[in-house]
Amino acid sequence: MFNGESYAKKKWGQIQSFAQKIAEAVSWRYNAVIDGLSSDFSDGFVEGMINFTGGRTDMSFGQQVMENYGQSSLVFGHLSVDKTVTSLLVSGQVANRWGGMTIGQWARTGFAPAAHLSTRAATMGYVGYTSVVNSVAITAAYETGNFTGALLRTTANRTFRYFGD
Repeated sequence: MFNGESYAKKKWGQIQSFAQKIAEAVSWRYNAVIDGLSSDFSDGFVEGMINFTGGRTDMSFGQQVMENYGQSSLVFGHLSVDKTVTSLLVSGQVANRWGGMTIGQWARTGFAPAAHLSTRAATMGYVGYTSVVNSVAITAAYETGNFTGALLRTTANRTFRYFGD
């Protein structure tokens, strides 16, 4: 009984230590964001908005849009993390819209053949087809959103630069 209590205290201490590290990391990131924003806006609102939306650059409008677009994804190695997470979260909903079946949906049936298909092999082909269609649809929507955001950011930057000069 004494050993069990000691083990529980040790685990509780580890949990508290982990929570403390997370709190410190969040605090550091929060302070870094606040410091960055206060630095951006130290010369006033208009100059702050210019800095916040890309600064004063010698690039053309199109070059700046493409620069912003290239920086819009959270990339880890060759993996676009934010697009991958988004895809995992919405793929089932996208498949349901057009009648497809994802691997997760198929796994929930115990890998039984789909009702409208007679074999597991046909269902596996259908799941593969769904993956391709979902990938194209989600990627197109995601990249369109990123490009639109880059276009809006550059437009805001140029607008503030025009009125700030």
